[in-house]
Amino acid sequence: MVKYLRTSSTYCANVTKDTINNHQKKRMKQKRDAAEDTTANANAPEAPEADSMEATVVNRGGRPKGTTILAKRTKEENLANAKDWVATKYLEAQNNAAGRVKKGTLDALIHQAEIEFNLQDGDVIRLRLNSVMPN
Repeated sequence: MVKYLRTSSTYCANVTKDTINNHQKKRMKQKRDAAEDTTANANAPEAPEADSMEATVVNRGGRPKGTTILAKRTKEENLANAKDWVATKYLEAQNNAAGRVKKGTLDALIHQAEIEFNLQDGDVIRLRLNSVMPN
């Protein structure tokens, strides 16, 4: 078939067996979709009267509209609150310490903030105290 198409005209000079197979698959899918549309239209219920039309909710699956944005905003707020909380607690620890703050204090505060503000590990990044509360 491919040899015939290549030799029959210059229009089909670049035809390969893959292009033919892809074309056949595309046509089969179009026919199948058209058949599904006709059966769906045949089984469709009659339209309700205009007087009794109410807002009908169609469940299309997936997450409700706006929940992804809300989750992202909540996560950003929790992260900012956690950073502020860690910075203030570390500042209190520095003020209460006679000299240096004990090793591991910042790591412990970060871990505690992750638990308290419902963050995943690594969300509270290491931060310098001067970047949050400059002198």
